Amino acid sequence: MEILHRFRHGRYFVTYPGELQHSIVVTAKAAYALAQLGEDVEEIRDLLVELVSADGVWPNDKWNWSWCYVSLHTIMALCGSRHSETIERACRKIRDEQRPDGGWGSIGRSTVSETAYAVLSLLASRDHRPLVPADRHALERGAHWLLEHHRADVPLEETYWCEKVACGTPRMDRLFELGAILGARAEL
Repeated sequence: MEILHRFRHGRYFVTYPGELQHSIVVTAKAAYALAQLGEDVEEIRDLLVELVSADGVWPNDKWNWSWCYVSLHTIMALCGSRHSETIERACRKIRDEQRPDGGWGSIGRSTVSETAYAVLSLLASRDHRPLVPADRHALERGAHWLLEHHRADVPLEETYWCEKVACGTPRMDRLFELGAILGARAEL
């Protein structure tokens, strides 16, 4: 646990010592890891709840531009806390943003990465509360979309990851995609 605290900078966590801008996702990941180790992380969870908008969206993160990615990690961090309403609001926003074709995407069309992040977000919420029928319906549609668009022989060329410029991480994105497909299939 001590090593994680070396990356605490005020109320947030950073990716490397001396980093100037904080990251919501890094803070959420640290909260999740510390909670798994049995540490009290309510102060960090409270910060994450302060940052969410009224409609259930966290601001874009400096490392990944997808609001679905940020939602995935903050939902994971909040599971097991007293913040049920925030988790429900985030899940409602995810359901509401599902596109007519069953996927998710904030670039005018559904994308594999954002659909995977959204499916995994709904699956992660199970650690806090049972899935509601609307979650199951969204999961079914999202899993179907992912299966229809899965092309193991074609690299993903989506660019939600960012450093100083947009970049893609096809292997990481493929892991999210496969995890979402397998998780949804196991749940449904």
